[in-house]
Amino acid sequence: MSGIHHTPIAVKLREPLLTARGAIYKRRGFLTGMVYNGHPFVSEIALLPEFGTEHFEHAERVLNNETIILAGAPATVYALDCLRYAAEKSRDEQVAVPVSKLIGSGTLEKVLDEVAHDVAAGYSTFKLKVGFRNLAEDIAIVNSLFLTWPDIRLRLDANLNWTPQAVQTLSEQPCAMSVEWVEDPFRGSMDEWRSLQERTGILLATDEAFSEQQMLEHVDALGFGAAVIKPSRLGALGERERVFVALRDRNVTIVFSSMFDSSIGIAYLAHLAHDWSRPDVAQGIGTLDLLASDTTTTTFAMLNGSLVIPPLAELHALLKPEFRAALQL
Repeated sequence: MSGIHHTPIAVKLREPLLTARGAIYKRRGFLTGMVYNGHPFVSEIALLPEFGTEHFEHAERVLNNETIILAGAPATVYALDCLRYAAEKSRDEQVAVPVSKLIGSGTLEKVLDEVAHDVAAGYSTFKLKVGFRNLAEDIAIVNSLFLTWPDIRLRLDANLNWTPQAVQTLSEQPCAMSVEWVEDPFRGSMDEWRSLQERTGILLATDEAFSEQQMLEHVDALGFGAAVIKPSRLGALGERERVFVALRDRNVTIVFSSMFDSSIGIAYLAHLAHDWSRPDVAQGIGTLDLLASDTTTTTFAMLNGSLVIPPLAELHALLKPEFRAALQL
């Protein structure tokens, strides 16, 4: 792509993260960079094909102008659009965004130790992957977290691997009062989701369960109360605006979520959250601690449970020297 440079990256996780779709060990992708009006900008292509992005080879072909098929390359399109978003941002300033911390997938003892450390660091909202254990084990962990820290908020992500009965069972447990929502519990209709919410009192959140078109078609009778947005799965930012507006106008909570982005990708998610979400909503970008390496020389500061993110125009200065050289910034 003319004027835009790229370099491959492979971000490893400190420990494998177990999900209902298998274990994640590392996340491949690219950094992209350009100079616009004399100023350098950088963005990140975060690739996780098993969670809805294109494969590495497809992204590479797009970046090398070997294909013009962009419909199947949402992460690449999104990252390239991020360069435009950063270059055109009218108020590019430092932002502080509250963060939800993703809990690792270890034993109960390990989970409790991890959350104890994170609570001490100022986190109050946590996301836990469920659905890869049996239901009794999932609920035992959630109950233990609730009994130990009754004031924290828990978001449970089932990756469409639970059932309506699982949500019903959860609603009957003491820990239900600590559950902010269950994300993607099962694949069903909007009516089924709405009925389950009303019956159990458990709020549901969609990530992959419904397409943008389905959201717009049911915008006045949605079956969920929160929408988890992974822009790397969706494509160009400009094409998302009408969905963001529709959700915000109907008081649906919008949460931007990481695909194990490095600090560069996290910065964009934080700025998008600042633009589109409420300032009191914890964003799903608490994943940097899970990474064994990063693309920047320094990490973002945490302040009272919020990540402090610099202006997007300053990100290039934080890159490790080898990436700055590869991107010619």
